[in-house]
Amino acid sequence: MLNMSLKNSERNVHKIPDYILSQWVGAVLPGSHYLHFFLTGIEGDQTFPEFIVVAMFDGAQIGYYDSTYKKLISKVEWLKEDKDPHWSEYIAYSVEQQQSFKYNMKILMQRANHTVCVHVYQRMVGCKTDANGKMRALDQFGYNGEDYLVFETENVRWIAASHLAVLQKDRWNFNRAGRQDSNDFLDFVCFRWLKKFIIYQEKSSISQIPPEVRIIPRKSDDGETLTLSCMVTGFYPRDVDVNWIKNGETTLYDTQFSGILPNEGRTFQVRKSIEIHPADANTYSCQVEHSSLNMTLNVPYDPRANGNPTVIPGIIIGVGIIGILIVTIAGFLVWTYKRKGK
Repeated sequence: MLNMSLKNSERNVHKIPDYILSQWVGAVLPGSHYLHFFLTGIEGDQTFPEFIVVAMFDGAQIGYYDSTYKKLISKVEWLKEDKDPHWSEYIAYSVEQQQSFKYNMKILMQRANHTVCVHVYQRMVGCKTDANGKMRALDQFGYNGEDYLVFETENVRWIAASHLAVLQKDRWNFNRAGRQDSNDFLDFVCFRWLKKFIIYQEKSSISQIPPEVRIIPRKSDDGETLTLSCMVTGFYPRDVDVNWIKNGETTLYDTQFSGILPNEGRTFQVRKSIEIHPADANTYSCQVEHSSLNMTLNVPYDPRANGNPTVIPGIIIGVGIIGILIVTIAGFLVWTYKRKGK
C-alpha cells in the first residue's frame, strides 16, 4: 500500500531548479560573505555521533556540535561563549535540530522501508550577502547522498526532489507555521548571525597574510599537453583574484579553477590551471591580487625550470582541508557530486 502511494505521488516530484542550486554551490565573489550550517544525522553506525552540526563562515569552520558531547565548540578566536551574548541561542538551535532530525529520520526510514543498515540524513542551510548587499538563502535536505527536499524561498514552499519526500513536502506546505518557521530562520536569524559574525571577524586581531604563489608544470603522459598550475596558498582574508596572462597583456579565460578552499591555519588556498603545447613560445604568467599586497603580484612561468615549480618565497602553509569530521564532509561531497551528475 505504501509503495503504491509513493508510486502514485511521483508526479509531484520536481527537479530542483538550477537557480536555487546556484545560490548554494555557485562561486563566492569578492566582497561577499556567507554562513552555512551542515547538519548530519547518522543511523546504524555507533562509530560516529548520531547528530553533527558544522558551522562554516566564509569557507572556514567556526563552530561544531554533536549529540555525544552536547556542547558547542568554537573553532575561531573571535567567537567565544564569554564574549557572545547569544551563545545559548546557538546551542538551543542545535538541540532543536537534533530532536527534529531524530523524529524525521525515523519516519523517513519507515517510509522507505529501510531497517538495519547505515543511513544518513543531511541538511544544508545558510545565507549569504554579496558586495552589493543583496541577500540570498537556501535550505535543502538530502537522504543517503540523494536530494530529498528543498525550500523555495521566493514562494515560501517546500519542493520534493524524491518520491520519498512527497508526503513530507505536502505536510510541511500544508502547515503554514512550519513553512514560516523555515522562512523566518533564513530571513531573520541566519542573516542576523551573519552580520554579527562579519563584525566579529573585522574586529578580531587577525592580520592580513600575503599569499605564497608557485607555478607547477606537468606534462601529459603522451607529451602532447603541458598543464601549468598556479598554486596560491596561505593567504588571509579569503577574497583573492587569480588570473593567467599571456604575453603580458591577454587574460586567459579557458582555465580550470579549484575554487577557494580553507587551509588548516585559518588561511586559504586556490589553484588555477591552463593547458598549452609544450613547444608553445608565448610567455605566461600568473597574476595575483590580494588585499595584503601593495601591488599586483606577477609570477612568470620559466620553461627553463625543467619541470621544477616556480616559487615566490614564503612560508608554506599546509594545504590539508580544515579539520572537519571526515564523515560529515564526505557525505556532503557525495551529495554534491551526485546532484551535479543529474
